[in-house]
Amino acid sequence: MALPAAALVLWTALFCTALVLLGAGTPALIGLGALAGVGFGASAVRGAYRVQPDWTVPPVDTVFGPVPNAQAGAMIRGLDTTVLALVPLLLGLFLGYAPGALLLAQAGFSAVCVLMVMYSNPK
Repeated sequence: MALPAAALVLWTALFCTALVLLGAGTPALIGLGALAGVGFGASAVRGAYRVQPDWTVPPVDTVFGPVPNAQAGAMIRGLDTTVLALVPLLLGLFLGYAPGALLLAQAGFSAVCVLMVMYSNPK
């Protein structure tokens, strides 16, 4: 998990640096982006180790048509932690600055993403 996290820390820090240079926020957003990169790296690993969907389970009939029941659960794995890691970053981008509480929240959310990857069963 170290390599995807390191790559995404660098990528999000560069992305936030470009936004700061364009005047979209304060330099604290760079740190917020770097902290979010840890969560994004964990999300990449979580998505990579998802189990293949069981295509033998029949879809469930709804008013909107057939919905794949077992397949939808397999496809959401990894996206959940991405959204979790993205919440404080989007809030910081919306505000235009990153207060200390938001940096702590981002560190906590990214830590939760890492823990979810470490302690979740891939099956």
